[in-house]
Amino acid sequence: MSDLLTPQTAVVAVLAGVALATSWRDLRRFAFAWALVLPIDVVTGVPGWVFDGLRYGGAAWIVLRVRADLPPGSRPLLRTLTGLLLALAAVRAGMALVNHDDPGVRFGVMMTLSSVIAYLVVLRTTVHRSIVAGYLAGVALSAAVSLMQARGWTTLAPGNRFNSRYPGLSTYTSVFTWHVAIGFIVGCYLIAANARTRNPVFWLACVATPLCTLGLLTNGAQGGLLGVVAAAGAMAWAGRSRITRTALVRAVGAAVAIIVLVGLAAGVGGVDIPTLNDYDRSFLNEKTRVESWRAGAREMLNHPGTGMSSRTYLYDRRHRIMPHFLPLESGAMAGIAGFTAAMAVVGYFIWLVVRGPADRRGETIAAYGLLAALVVNILTAPQGPFQGVARTVPLFLIVLHASVRDRTAAPSAPSAPSTPAAPTVPPGPAR
Repeated sequence: MSDLLTPQTAVVAVLAGVALATSWRDLRRFAFAWALVLPIDVVTGVPGWVFDGLRYGGAAWIVLRVRADLPPGSRPLLRTLTGLLLALAAVRAGMALVNHDDPGVRFGVMMTLSSVIAYLVVLRTTVHRSIVAGYLAGVALSAAVSLMQARGWTTLAPGNRFNSRYPGLSTYTSVFTWHVAIGFIVGCYLIAANARTRNPVFWLACVATPLCTLGLLTNGAQGGLLGVVAAAGAMAWAGRSRITRTALVRAVGAAVAIIVLVGLAAGVGGVDIPTLNDYDRSFLNEKTRVESWRAGAREMLNHPGTGMSSRTYLYDRRHRIMPHFLPLESGAMAGIAGFTAAMAVVGYFIWLVVRGPADRRGETIAAYGLLAALVVNILTAPQGPFQGVARTVPLFLIVLHASVRDRTAAPSAPSAPSTPAAPTVPPGPAR
C-alpha cells in the first residue's frame, strides 16, 4: 500500500478533486480537465490504473450530468460503429476464454467498455468543444515531456532509452505518435479557424501545434507522419474546389516554415530526432512489419477455429512482434471469425473515407482528414485506434464530425440545468 501513496499520486488525487469540485456548475470545465488526461498513461510514481480510473470515472460523470442532445437522426452511423466494435470485442473475448488467454479477455472487455462509453459521451454535443481543447492540452503536455526526454532532462516519465525513443506520457511510442498526429492536425485547423477572433483556443493551438510537430519526430515512430500525409491528401482532395493559387502558396509557405523552424529548434536545442538520425536504410523496420503480417496470416490458417493465446504467440521465438494490422492480429488470436469481424470494422472506415465528408465546412474537412489518418493507423498498428477510452472518444468524435451532416443539438432540445447551451464545435480529435 505504501508504494501507492507517493507524492505524485497525491498531486493527481488533489487535481482530480479540484476538477470534480469546480465542475458542479460548469460541466464544460470538468470536460476539459477530463480530456486533458486522455493522452496521459504514464507519470513516474503514479500507478497506471489511476489514469484509467480518472478516464472511466470522468466519462461516467459526464454521461450522468450532461443530457444527450445529438439529434436522433445523426446517430445511426455511430450506432453502426459501436455495433461493429462490440461484435469484434465479443469474438476476441470469446476466443480468449477458449484459449485461456487473460490478456485477450481484457482486450475484449476494454474494447466493449470503451466503445459504449465513447458512444454515450459523443452524444453530448455540449461538451465537445471542451473535450477537443482539453485533449489538445494533454497532447501538448505529453509532447513537451517527449522533447525533455530527447534532451535527457529529468521529467515526468522516463524515455525508452533502449530504442532511443521518447514516448512522452504515453506507454508506447506507437500510441504517442498518433496522439501528436491528431493534435497537430486539430491544432492547425483551430489556428486557421480562430485567427480572427484570437480566442483562448487559438492561443492553446499556437502552443500545442509546434510541440506536436516536434513530438512527431522525437518519438521515433513513423505511423503518425504517414497519417499526417494521408490527412493532408484527403483534405486537399475534399476541398479541391476551394484551392486557389494564393491558398496553395500559403500552404506551401507554411509547410516550409514548419520544416525550417523544426530544424532550427532541433539543431539549436540539441534535440535527438530518431525518425531521421536513426533511420535504418536496410528497411529493417519495414521488413519486420511485413514479417508480422505473414506470421499473423500463418497462425490464422494454422488455427482457423479459435486462434491462439496471445501469450503463446509472443513466447514463440518465430514471432518478434504482434501483427501490425488489426484483422491479421484478430485472425491470429481469434481465427477466421476474428479476422472477419475486424475486416468489417476496417471496411466500414474505408467506406466512410470513400463516401467523402458530410459537407464542405472547414471543420468537416479537417475531421475528414483525421478520418483518413486513422485509416492509416488501422492499417499499420496492431490494435488500431480502438483500445481504451483515450482512443475511442477521439475516434467517435472524428466519425461524427466527418461523416454526419447534422451534428448539433436540435433547437427545441432543452439543456440540463447545470449545462450551458451547446456552442458551435470544432472537429473532435480522434487515440
